Amino acid sequence: MLQARPLYKMLALVLSGLVIGSVASFTIVEKICELGLGTSIWIDTSKVSPGYTLVAPYYGDNDFDEPGEVHLIDNTGDAVHTWYTRYPTLISYLQPNGHLFAAMTPPINIADFPSGGSTGLIQELDWEGNVLWEYEDRQMTHDFEVLPNGNIVYTRWSLAPKRFAESVRGGMQLPTTMVWTNELVEVNRDKKIVWTWRPEDHLDPHRYVLGPLTPRNDWAHINSVRYTLDNPITHTPAYLISARNISTLFIIDAKTGAVIWETKRILSLQHDATFTDAGNVLVFDNGFLRDIPRPLLVSGVGEVDPRTNEILWTYSGGSSTLEKAQFTSSIMGGAQRLPNGNTLITASMANTVLEVTEEGSVAWKFTNDFRDSKGRMHVTFKVRKYDSTGTMWEPMLSKQWDVSDVLCHFE
Repeated sequence: MLQARPLYKMLALVLSGLVIGSVASFTIVEKICELGLGTSIWIDTSKVSPGYTLVAPYYGDNDFDEPGEVHLIDNTGDAVHTWYTRYPTLISYLQPNGHLFAAMTPPINIADFPSGGSTGLIQELDWEGNVLWEYEDRQMTHDFEVLPNGNIVYTRWSLAPKRFAESVRGGMQLPTTMVWTNELVEVNRDKKIVWTWRPEDHLDPHRYVLGPLTPRNDWAHINSVRYTLDNPITHTPAYLISARNISTLFIIDAKTGAVIWETKRILSLQHDATFTDAGNVLVFDNGFLRDIPRPLLVSGVGEVDPRTNEILWTYSGGSSTLEKAQFTSSIMGGAQRLPNGNTLITASMANTVLEVTEEGSVAWKFTNDFRDSKGRMHVTFKVRKYDSTGTMWEPMLSKQWDVSDVLCHFE
C-alpha cells in the first residue's frame, strides 16, 4: 500500500460569516506538502454544490504494471473513500449502488497505437474493492459508458480500410500509410460483443480535414462517449461522441448508427462531450492550434443547443489573459453540469478542477501538484461529482484520511 509522508498535514484558514463587497461567506483550505507539492482547496460555501468528487490520479508511462487509486473526496478535499485498482486508472464512474466502474491501463506498449489514451481493462468493483466483473481488450481507449441494461459501450482503436485511409485529407505526413480510427463497441455482461459502430461506415473523410499538425494516422481520436434514451433531435436512443482530431461532436442513432447531428466548425480538438438535463451539449473545448492570434490561450467550456446550434454559455477561465493562460489545457479536460446549475470543469494540464456558477464565479477549486515515488507528475484526465442523496453508498461514507496524506508524496 502506498504511504504518504507530508511535511505539513494541513494548514487551514476558515473565514465564515464574512461579507466583503458582494462576496459571500467562503472557506479557504490550503494544504502544503513536501517540496511544496500538495493540494489546495478553495470553497465558496454559499455557491458550491453538495456532493463528492471522484478523482483518479494517473501516471502515464510505458510501464503500467503497478496499482492505481481512485479517491472520492468531499468539498473540503478529504477522502471519504478510496478504491485500489489493479492498474493505473484513467477514468472511473460511480454507480448509485456503490459500485465503481474503472478503465485502467495494463502493461502495454502504448507506442503500438498512434497516440495516448489507451486503457485495455474495465473492471466493476464493489465498495470494498472486490472485482465483480471485468472485460479486457488491448485496443480499448479513452472512455466508456455503462448502459441502463448493464452493458458497456467503449471506444476502441481500429485500423481503417485502405480506401478510407487513402481518402484522409490534411494532417502531418508520416512514414506509415496506416490510418487508425476509433469504433464503438457494446459488450454485454457475458462479455459478448452485441453492437459496433465504425466511422468508415457513416462518415466521409473528405468532409473532415485534419489540421496541419494533427498526425495523419490518427483520424478521429474519439475521446468520449455518452448515451441518452431520448436525444434532443429525433427523441430516440443515441450516443454523443467527441472526435477530437476532426474537431467535431456527433449524435449518432443507437440502432442504425446514422449521424443525427454534428457541430459546425465551432470547436478545436475538444474533449468530454456530455448532455445536460435540458438536452443541450456541454464540452471542454481545448482550443489548441485554433486559427486565431493567440491559439494557445483559448481553452474553454461551451454549451450548445443542438436543436438550434446556438451557443448558450461559455467559460474560459476568467477575464484576464493570465487567468486564461492558467486555465488552458492543450490535451484532456472535462465538463459536467451539476444539479444546482454549476459546471464542474477539469483543466487537466493544470491538475485543477473548478466548479463555476452560471455567472462564471468560482464556487470550488481543487488543485493537485504532486509526484509519485518515481518522480512522475500525475495528470487528471477528467472527474465527476456525485450527489449521495438516495444512493446505497451514502450510509457507507466515512472520512478515512486527509487527501494531502494520500496525494502529496508516495514512497
